[in-house]
Amino acid sequence: MYRILTPASAVSVNSRIDRISLAFDLANEITAEEFDGAIVINNHADTIRNRANLIVKSMYDACDIIGKRPLGLRLSVKTAIPMSRGLGSSASCVNAGVMLAYLFNGMGLKKGDILRTARMLYPDDENLEANLYGGLVIKDGSGTVTKVNVNHPYVFTLIIPDYKVPQSRADSSRTGEISYDTYSEAAALSNLFTLGLTSGQSRLVKQSFDGSGVFDPSGSIREAEEIRKICTDAGALGVFVCGDGPAMAAVSGDEEQARKIRSALSKSDIAAAVKSTTVCNSGIVCDESV
Repeated sequence: MYRILTPASAVSVNSRIDRISLAFDLANEITAEEFDGAIVINNHADTIRNRANLIVKSMYDACDIIGKRPLGLRLSVKTAIPMSRGLGSSASCVNAGVMLAYLFNGMGLKKGDILRTARMLYPDDENLEANLYGGLVIKDGSGTVTKVNVNHPYVFTLIIPDYKVPQSRADSSRTGEISYDTYSEAAALSNLFTLGLTSGQSRLVKQSFDGSGVFDPSGSIREAEEIRKICTDAGALGVFVCGDGPAMAAVSGDEEQARKIRSALSKSDIAAAVKSTTVCNSGIVCDESV
């Protein structure tokens, strides 16, 4: 039996470009074992429907690439990452499924191999790297990935609305072109944010938000500016949209500041779940026997 912890993540962090991403210490927990003759998820043995589960589908599709399929599977899934909110719930399932394929085929868990296989299955999922490697992930124009640990006590307060961004809006947010000047400015702010986060210099993190409003890539987040104002008035260093949204994250230098942000949000009329988390430096992890 295997136990996998697969974390939430956010791409396009404080940026108009898919340049940097973060993994959060908020994770789905999956236990899995081979099980003859059926696919059982959380004690429900509906093999036909369970084959459509993204963890199961990713595992079987990866097995078709790297080796043989198990005859059956028993999964237990404890879900902490909200679905369709910009927090990498799909990537958390895809990488877990691919990891299980490697485990059931007796292969080593080299993250580079897992990423290549996951990319073959889902080439457009921008959260795969952050979920896999953890920490802060920087991707250059050639696709080369650099992972940096964040060892300072930054806290990210997640504001998770009770609605989804329409898929058509999410798709359109990734197809538009931006000017060279806009790209250069976004890259500079990303570099400033990265330096502040990895060096512990909170003033650089604050400067990286440059006093501008929230960049909402899909244009679908209700009350985005109101959320930003509430959080910054409560002391947030900055506020950004997680991927295509609608989840947003307020960055604070420590837990005390995060508590003030949560308190301010609780007194507002914002209809959203609020939870604070830190950076997960490990990425997806597996206990090979439990």
